[in-house]
Amino acid sequence: MCWDQITIKRYSMHRSLLLLIMLIYSSGDALSQNSLSLYSATHYGFIFPHSQEVQNTTGARPFGIEAGVMYTDTSDAVYNTCNCFTGQGMNVTYFDFDRDFLGRSFGVNYFFEPAFRIDGRLQFKIRGTLGAIYLTNPYDPVSNPSNQSYSTHASFFLGLSSGLSYQISPTWQASLYANYLHTSNGGFKDPNKGINWPTAQLQFNHFPGSFRVPDAKNRITHQEFRSGITVYGIFASRLLQHGDKVRYSVFGLTAEAYRQFTNISGWIAGAELYEDISLKKRMEKEDIYGISSVRSGLTAGHVFLLGRIQFSQQLGYYLYSPNPFFGGFYHRWGLNYAKNDRWVFGASLKAHRHVANFVDVRVGYRWSRKIEK
Repeated sequence: MCWDQITIKRYSMHRSLLLLIMLIYSSGDALSQNSLSLYSATHYGFIFPHSQEVQNTTGARPFGIEAGVMYTDTSDAVYNTCNCFTGQGMNVTYFDFDRDFLGRSFGVNYFFEPAFRIDGRLQFKIRGTLGAIYLTNPYDPVSNPSNQSYSTHASFFLGLSSGLSYQISPTWQASLYANYLHTSNGGFKDPNKGINWPTAQLQFNHFPGSFRVPDAKNRITHQEFRSGITVYGIFASRLLQHGDKVRYSVFGLTAEAYRQFTNISGWIAGAELYEDISLKKRMEKEDIYGISSVRSGLTAGHVFLLGRIQFSQQLGYYLYSPNPFFGGFYHRWGLNYAKNDRWVFGASLKAHRHVANFVDVRVGYRWSRKIEK
């Protein structure tokens, strides 16, 4: 396929997605509540070549478009929780990674967005995004050996953003975000170096009714700070190497303690102990015997406390990891949901530097108490 044919194909796809966004907007009158909005956005950025294996992505300039629906909660209950107002919703995304061997992606995501009022029209926002994407051109040893970034069509998507929103009129809002976006399959199949791409995002929200930035002056805040301990059972499943069909279990226990120090932030520390059967099989394959596949470590970091949702970022150090494959440090990113005051459900991504190790799912039981000020 020649360059002109590729350009025409990409232009046709971009035009079709833009027409889809226009159709979504044309149905906006069906949403009459002031707190609901429809939005569209464009992205432009670059790929961060974070390891030697993905240096062939240097210079790539991804382009993306996004459309979604958002609900903004301006109630006193929410404001009393975080001195902010919260938005949450769903979106669909499309990215062209500007390299034929990387292809394109289509995503469906959930996002959560605290918004802090600056004045009558301006807000500062932080957004966390979690979802799944479909990638069009995974690694293949024959047809696509250049792609060391991903090897499965289906993958996880994570995004962290911050930006400013300006209320242009009662029905329109403009936003400018800086994003750090990531996709990988969480160690499900290799090669899995992942794609990390920062972008600038221009977004326009349309409110079918009307909306104004809520006045915070007369809000009465009653924030109760808390601390607690949660004990989790964790489970994951890993391939030994790409091309394998047999998956091996990772299972164990972890305990985390947190202490809140602002309306939406807290310190968090943990200890974990688990067995990784894939390590045992890998050592057997390399004729290494008599070394345990059990690992334990300590973690510490920060946690966002957003109502029932907790988003944590922790640095870890192995206390016990006798296998020869990993260094002493790792990092862990967790997203948990508290069903009630006791039961917690979530997932966590563990990585060594830029390489994902595994994604686990977890169920936990929590003990918490009010902090006396």
